Amino acid sequence: MQQSHSAQHAPQSVRHMLNSYFELKCENRKSDPLDWWVKEGGSKFPSLFQMATKYLSVLGASVPSGYIFSTAGEVISNRRNRLGDNSANVIISMHTNLT
Repeated sequence: MQQSHSAQHAPQSVRHMLNSYFELKCENRKSDPLDWWVKEGGSKFPSLFQMATKYLSVLGASVPSGYIFSTAGEVISNRRNRLGDNSANVIISMHTNLT
């Protein structure tokens, strides 16, 4: 009986949480949304915080693909034409991630 009672109130509390979130003042566009969720949003909106950290912490591609192709051209050259696929991928990945 206790489970069905709490299940009936869950949609109402989620709806209330979303309404409260949407009523907040918008942050500066240059601010880091994940930082806001960690510092403030997590304590105010714990259910939304779980979703925010899941989706906002996904790393986007910050290195332009042209840069990666340029690096690949330097790694796989006439001089290094015997590199295997795995070795070439490791060298390119290391170069891209360390610079």
